[in-house]
Formats: sequence, structure tokens, C-alpha cells
Amino acid sequence: MKPATSDGNSLLARVAIIPFLVVTLLFILFGLFFAGTSSRMGAPWIFPVFGVGFTVVALSMFLVGLLGMFAPRNPSGSAELPQDADDVLNPPESAYRSRQETRACTYCGTRVEESIHRCPNCGAGV
Repeated sequence: MKPATSDGNSLLARVAIIPFLVVTLLFILFGLFFAGTSSRMGAPWIFPVFGVGFTVVALSMFLVGLLGMFAPRNPSGSAELPQDADDVLNPPESAYRSRQETRACTYCGTRVEESIHRCPNCGAGV
């Protein structure tokens, strides 16, 4: 297992969200500008509504990003990450045993152990 930071809240992870926040702020400003100018120009009602909807979506994205910036990165409190890449790419042999010991019924698809010759669900021979 790879060690993480002691508190799980690295400064780099917090700073990495700043460009996302800047872009969403630009989206908010564009939505407000679009809604305001389209209503002042006498555009059909759908254009200002689109601008307001665009602003609401961008504002919600900004708030989620802002909350993510201050949320703890490792809520379990442990100083280790859950798994190594080796554990994911090369699972232990025991992970495959359950699949090797069962088979599917050809009629109903129910998983049946290798030692059973009749399906417990439909009674067909497997």
C-alpha cells in the first residue's frame, strides 16, 4: 500500500480545483450577461430563460467545486490508500474461485454449483 499524506488534505489537491472554479465563474458571468442582454434587446422569452438556466447550472457547479475544495480528502482517517495498482491489475487466485465452482443453468440462467446436476430453480438438468 502506498502512503498518503498524514491528514489526507494535500495543498496540491486543493489548489488543483482553482482553474475549475475560475471557469465556472466565467460561465456564471456569461449566463448573467446573456440573460440581461437578451431581455433588454427584446428577444423571445426563451433566450433570457436559457441565460438564467445556464447561470443556475454554472452556480451549482461552482458550489460543488467549492465544497470539494474544503472537503476532507481521506474521510477514513487512515494514512494509507485502499489498494495498490498491483492488487487491482493482478487479483489473487481466490477472487476467481467462486466463478470456477459455479455454472449457469441453460434454461433459466440461475447460478448452480458444479456438484449439483439439477437446477434448484426450474428443475432442468444442467
